[in-house]
Amino acid sequence: MTLCVLTGAVLRLWLFGSLGLTHFDEGIYALSGAWSVSGGSVSSIDPMLIPYAPPGYPILVGLSYQLLGVADASAILVATLLGIGTIPLAAWVGRRSFGPGAGVITALFSAFSMAHVAFSRKALTDVPFLFTWLLALGLGGRLLEQPRLGRAVALGIAVGLAQNFKYNGWLAGIVILLTAVIGAVVAPESRRRKNLIRTFGFGLLAAVVAALIYWPWFDFVERHGGYSALLQHHRNYLDPPTSWISNWKQQLKQANALSGGRAWAVFTWVVVWAGGAWVLHGGRVLSTGSRRGWYRFGVGLIGGAGLFAGFASLSWCAGLILVPRLIVEDKPGSRIIAVWWTLLSILTPFYHPYARLWLPLEACGWLLLTGAVVRLDPFGSQGVAPPSEASHAQPRRLVSIFTGVLASIVLVLQPSADPFPFGRIYQATTSIRDGVARLATAPVPGLATGDELRVLGRRPFEYYLLLQGRFPFRLAASLETLSSRQNQGKWLLIDSVQVTQDSGTNALPAILENQSSRHRLWTEKLDPITLLDVRPSAAESRAGERPAETWLVRLETVPGISSEKGAHDAPGPR
Repeated sequence: MTLCVLTGAVLRLWLFGSLGLTHFDEGIYALSGAWSVSGGSVSSIDPMLIPYAPPGYPILVGLSYQLLGVADASAILVATLLGIGTIPLAAWVGRRSFGPGAGVITALFSAFSMAHVAFSRKALTDVPFLFTWLLALGLGGRLLEQPRLGRAVALGIAVGLAQNFKYNGWLAGIVILLTAVIGAVVAPESRRRKNLIRTFGFGLLAAVVAALIYWPWFDFVERHGGYSALLQHHRNYLDPPTSWISNWKQQLKQANALSGGRAWAVFTWVVVWAGGAWVLHGGRVLSTGSRRGWYRFGVGLIGGAGLFAGFASLSWCAGLILVPRLIVEDKPGSRIIAVWWTLLSILTPFYHPYARLWLPLEACGWLLLTGAVVRLDPFGSQGVAPPSEASHAQPRRLVSIFTGVLASIVLVLQPSADPFPFGRIYQATTSIRDGVARLATAPVPGLATGDELRVLGRRPFEYYLLLQGRFPFRLAASLETLSSRQNQGKWLLIDSVQVTQDSGTNALPAILENQSSRHRLWTEKLDPITLLDVRPSAAESRAGERPAETWLVRLETVPGISSEKGAHDAPGPR
């Protein structure tokens, strides 16, 4: 476990100094963390955070600012450390679900997951949320095994924390509830009246504790626009049912694109399969392993590596085979994984296909593949199925055959994707930070310190301009307001990514036309996480990918696309 955590830490901290903020939401969270250095308390968090996330991550960012100082690295480090902490936490869930030895296998899958590595190097809520999600599901398994007061309170706190990191954290409680209901049907021990009363009684207590943990933020939202307005905002990101299949395909492509490539998949499987053999049997297999056992190990090593490299969606498809078996397991922890996979597989594609939404299913895949490795057993010496499974052997065999065929069809027909090169995961993301610094140290002719800028860009632009403090600025609400007559004679700082996001087209040339004072300050190649949000189709092919551009323009003539009527600038920090 120590080696797994250290390896995962190296992968997530490698070239950490080359990291900066590039994603729009990173700027929001980094700015929201300033509550800790503004002389206020947590209750003084900027309400601009409300549409994006609850306060859990900005609270941690604020604490990091207090300890390490206000810097982009301080904000990113919170996600990175929780990403490292996810490795032993996932291992704990894996061991509770599949027995001794399984924890290390899960730790290996999580440590080498390049999607998780990539998100751990971004100042986003997704990795911290996954940490709280795993904590909630692990504690939920403990409650279902032995319902007690302390375990109910611990579960409620964990679900409340998950809800404070993402607005869908309450789904962790739904997973536990559905698991309890299924257990009452399939597990004879759970059907006893006393057990049912204790399970659902303590479950209700956990729900009350979770609600109390979340109440302060709910009240904050009510006092700043109302929770109904927030729900309506998030409904805008829900796609119609007819988009489910296309969104599901898109998210599989994105997961594939972040997999690290085929060579990394082969390496991961070799380490996991060999590590699984070691933790399940110990070093004695080197001297006592039979010829049949070594043959089984070799077939699993080569065949598994081929499957893992050829089918990047293998971890999701494993659910098609294992979930029907896990549902009727005696261990509540195993049933939780089955319900987790089923519920999120159904719900996630209804939302706009952002790559980060697939991360909980990526983690579920670690556990499903752990279950597969434990059941296959690299040396095949774990014996027959336990007696509790004997009565279900024939139905399970039929279900396994059906789901195996279904999984094979999905694997063969999986949507094609172009994995990002391994090095792209570790590319530098300091372009905005360095560019804003150069703007002050190597000024553009005609631009003097103290000149007010009109800015249309991702929120990291605001963050770095505030830290620099050389130029007062105002944020523009859109390209039209930026190019209005009231800004004539002003300096405009324009981010082509934000222009594309706002207009859906590259309308940047229109505002540059006939402007003699225009300067392309820098270009940047977007990192995979930011690129997949800006252009989800990049998961399938990056043909035609253009670098992002940042321009500084003095508006001397108003382009024809502008409309002075109703134009205004959104007030921004000065």
